[in-house]
Amino acid sequence: MSAARMAAVAGIIWGLLVGVLTFVEVGIQDYMGRFYMGYQRFLPMSGGIELIMMPIAYGVTGFVVAYIAAMIYNAAAKKFGGVKIDLK
Repeated sequence: MSAARMAAVAGIIWGLLVGVLTFVEVGIQDYMGRFYMGYQRFLPMSGGIELIMMPIAYGVTGFVVAYIAAMIYNAAAKKFGGVKIDLK
């Protein structure tokens, strides 16, 4: 569970970075006038939405993937033995 929590925190941080970069990129494209062609006039709103949704999506995905990976590792470690590291 601790691996899944750490992956979720890392995913939230990474998602926040991606969300901010997407927000800036959409703002630049909006300033350049690339979104005002037909249905695309609503796309500038996507920058703000992605600023909120990216950390959530990356955090949840990181948690789920790390949880499944940790369960698989723990099951394999019980059957075959775990990885032993000697740090001196």
